[in-house]
Amino acid sequence: ADASTSDARLERVWSKFLEDFDDAVAAQIEIQQAEGLIPAFDARSIAVPAISAGIYGYPRAAATAVIADAAVRWCDAHPVPIEAIRLVAFDAATAGDFEAGLAAAT
Repeated sequence: ADASTSDARLERVWSKFLEDFDDAVAAQIEIQQAEGLIPAFDARSIAVPAISAGIYGYPRAAATAVIADAAVRWCDAHPVPIEAIRLVAFDAATAGDFEAGLAAAT
């Protein structure tokens, strides 16, 4: 079945995935820092490349829209001091799709 970024099923699954992923990653980082396995860090930026967007049958515009929307939602849900989320495009067309995705992001 086809799914778009406005598909309610996709929306529920994606939101649950992000919530579970954030919780699991945060817990693992805290454990490893407490055990001295990794140092504390204060990341101020992240880069998110559109790797494989538009190939393997998944439309590039849909992929970049999902990435852009997730970045906006994450920022809204995490009031932390972050300086930049860089959405990395391989070409001008992908950059344009990112721009459209950001414009449409909730």
